[in-house]
Amino acid sequence: MTELCFDDCTGGNLYEINSTDGNALHSEDIRILDLQLNYGSLKGDIFKNQAEREIKIYQSFFDDNSKKELMTCYREKLRSIGFALSKLNEKLKDGEEIRLWLSNNAFDRCALYWFCDYAKKYDCKIYIVLCPGVEQKQNSNIIIENTRWAASCNLSYMASFAEKTEKLSKEQIDLYADLWEKLVEENAALRVLIDNRVISTSEDFFDNAILRFISGEPKSQVSVISDFLGKWYCSDFGFVSERIEYFIKIGKIEIVENKTDNKGSFIIRTIKKQ
Repeated sequence: MTELCFDDCTGGNLYEINSTDGNALHSEDIRILDLQLNYGSLKGDIFKNQAEREIKIYQSFFDDNSKKELMTCYREKLRSIGFALSKLNEKLKDGEEIRLWLSNNAFDRCALYWFCDYAKKYDCKIYIVLCPGVEQKQNSNIIIENTRWAASCNLSYMASFAEKTEKLSKEQIDLYADLWEKLVEENAALRVLIDNRVISTSEDFFDNAILRFISGEPKSQVSVISDFLGKWYCSDFGFVSERIEYFIKIGKIEIVENKTDNKGSFIIRTIKKQ
């Protein structure tokens, strides 16, 4: 069986589970396809679209030297995704079992739909492991809320869900593939998960929520983003950064101190409402 997830942090947890618990997942392979299909264009080459969009977002935060370095790093990331996809193709062609680790957010739901559309032409078995929404604290009986495998702090608890997989039927795979085609046809700027359904919407959907974390007092941009994502884990760092850039452009917020960190990033600059 091959484990598949759609973000680096979940992948890191899966690798650690296997390395520390003696292959507790009983898997031969772990693959990561780091996709943010909840926003941006879905037309054409989605990997190229994602790369171009993410570069555009992050370039606004770096000086010229850092931009060049970032472009190089991102090309490496694209090659890494391409390599993972080629290995995944081999598994699919061989009809191997693929187990998807899915969190309760629009990222992974969109990725599930995409994968079912991508894999439906193969005679393969697809299993899913859904994050239960709660987690038992390490060495404790206390239960805490957790909707993301990436944020799991109790890896033994996470590993136990490998035995609770759900096999997708052909009808489910076809349904999810159809839902992906619907999202591609709509090609909205943003996709959100509401009442367990992926809804296409405009990119300003979370604007009011983001602005609630910005006051008339100076606050670092990274703190604004971290506080927002801590309460509303509905997108990623880059998306919120892009919205803040838009707020600056239209005069809703202003830059108080345009300082950079040791990598040349403006993400630590301080901002406030106009």
